[in-house]
Amino acid sequence: YRYINLRDYIMNNMKEIIFKLENEFLKSEIRKDKQKIKKLLSEDFFEFCSNGYWKMVFHQGTPVVTK
Repeated sequence: YRYINLRDYIMNNMKEIIFKLENEFLKSEIRKDKQKIKKLLSEDFFEFCSNGYWKMVFHQGTPVVTK
């Protein structure tokens, strides 16, 4: 068996990991599912919209589902 160091793997593949997670978050079926959002994002996450304003993704620990 080949063992890998998880920290080294993550650091060496950070760009691909972030890109994959970002693409998952952009899918409408993910953004409409509270459980899937909760798996992807931390409770203090917020995002900036294209107009420069931020919007809430969680409210008191509960995902706010976009429509």
